[in-house]
Amino acid sequence: MKFKLFETDGAGSNQSLEGHAYRNFHENKCYELSIRIVYANPALFDSPFNKELSPKDWADVNAQLKGALDSFQFLK
Repeated sequence: MKFKLFETDGAGSNQSLEGHAYRNFHENKCYELSIRIVYANPALFDSPFNKELSPKDWADVNAQLKGALDSFQFLK
């Protein structure tokens, strides 16, 4: 199933947003699936769980989100 891709992004004040919206018409109805990642600089938070993601970490996150997106199918 082919979807049309729309990309969105934004940044400001130590945070950013990256989004991919996929739209399609199926049986006269509009469907949108999207992946959105919001990032905030971990140095802004006082937490022992802060971690800067490596390029491999980001690739793993994106692969899992893309896998969920790719699993979508119309049943009718």
